[in-house]
Amino acid sequence: MTFADGWICRSCWKPNRARDARCYRCKTPRDADAATVEQHRRERERRQAQVERVPVVVGEIPARVFSTYSRLSMGLVFLSALFTIVTLNNPERSGDIPILAALTAGLLLYAVALRWSAAEMRAANPWAFAVGILVSVFALAGFLATLTYAPELFGRNWIPRVIGIVLFSIAGITAFIGLVMRLMPAKAE
Repeated sequence: MTFADGWICRSCWKPNRARDARCYRCKTPRDADAATVEQHRRERERRQAQVERVPVVVGEIPARVFSTYSRLSMGLVFLSALFTIVTLNNPERSGDIPILAALTAGLLLYAVALRWSAAEMRAANPWAFAVGILVSVFALAGFLATLTYAPELFGRNWIPRVIGIVLFSIAGITAFIGLVMRLMPAKAE
């Protein structure tokens, strides 16, 4: 089916540009025969069934934790970058600049990983669940390390670190459950 500026895919019924040789969304060729269209439709339905197998709450819990910590990490990136700029003007602390720059880059990477996995967990992307598990493990290790080896870092206030440990434990467990549920083979019909 065609219209003035493009064509409609017979598999997913989405509009495409006239110059596209295959559907932008489902990758079905424009001039596919009925058997190919049906095969692409069945494959899309199978993938959708895999996504629907993961309950919304399993993707939403870690996504909320990760998006909150992503916002906090972006604030830390801003503060770290500001501190790096201030250190540039202090010649006595010039040796700290590579460490601060590495810290800023690491925090930025961490914040981007958190933001991406939070967005993709809501769509049940298995890679997002895997990244979420890794981020949870690293965050838990960081919280436990500061609680164990550097208790003076934040003074006697241990409550925020324990809250972080609990939140990232729950997020890691639900991300693991989401990954297992997403990768389980479909039941034979």
